[in-house]
Amino acid sequence: MLFNNPSLDELRTLLRNVPDRDFRIQFSEPAAYDNARLSVVDEICSNAGPSVSIRFYGHYSSSIDCAAVSRLRACRSLFLACMQPLANVEAIAAMQPFETFGINIFESNYDQVLRYPSVQAASTLFIGTNRKTDWDLQPLGDFANLRALNVVGQHKNIAVLGEMSGIRSLWLHSIPRKSPLAFVSRMAGLKQLKLMLGGRDNLDEVSHLHLDDLEVIRVKGLTRLDCSLFPALRMLKVEDQAKIASLDLSKNGDLQKVHISNCKVLERVSIDGLKNLTSLFINRTAFDPQAFLTAPLSPTLTAVDLCGYGLRRDAEIEALLHSRGYRSVYRDRVH
Repeated sequence: MLFNNPSLDELRTLLRNVPDRDFRIQFSEPAAYDNARLSVVDEICSNAGPSVSIRFYGHYSSSIDCAAVSRLRACRSLFLACMQPLANVEAIAAMQPFETFGINIFESNYDQVLRYPSVQAASTLFIGTNRKTDWDLQPLGDFANLRALNVVGQHKNIAVLGEMSGIRSLWLHSIPRKSPLAFVSRMAGLKQLKLMLGGRDNLDEVSHLHLDDLEVIRVKGLTRLDCSLFPALRMLKVEDQAKIASLDLSKNGDLQKVHISNCKVLERVSIDGLKNLTSLFINRTAFDPQAFLTAPLSPTLTAVDLCGYGLRRDAEIEALLHSRGYRSVYRDRVH
């Protein structure tokens, strides 16, 4: 639920009827958050706790003034996102500890916020892109509560993450080819890894015995994905990979859900011996669905989609799958 540039009356109504689910209040310009509105927003934060996130964005002709933002003493989830430099960024240091903090300021480097105690208390952190991608990530080592981290483009001293056993979920977006990812193997508590954009030939430098959710999306140049390096995988998503020709999943005995989409040279997907697989989605590949369906599938499979071959052929495959008792992965919301 989103409330964009709400009026004072709208905020007062919201204060009287705080939603019983997560919601966001956001402001795109200084005129939208005078002292009176910020005062009510602070009351809402006090009542809703981490269920409400506050976002300041846009500000195309002005700066986000963090001195004004800091009036939200009860805010536990804060996002700052705009093109222009921030004003009075040091005011963030005096705010109460955050549970979630996100920053995406394109024009300037604000890696000093990673040293603020209020920010270091966060369990969820989003670090957005910057013109020079020159943020120093070394202070992340002092985030004792961090469980989920999303990093876009930044990679200076990123290896510090290898010593952070508390992180459960890591999203690395647009990490350049020159930046090694071997540190991921040392993140003992990691359960979910998402790699998106950026580039590299393979992921052979990364292995993890306990990772159970892996997503690899549009990583430029990737020719090989050795899933045996992640033997505990339960969920795998591979999308928009133009050079991967085959995937051998036969050694991933715990796999339950597989999603493969828009891998146009992918011809072979080996799922032999997978005794826990329940959901299989393969779309827009060079994969031959008819040949695939001549072999017996895992007896645990309940949802299968093999599509992306044209409307007529897709309809024929769908009818065949339904005749065998399989449901559609996404249409029936089982993936």
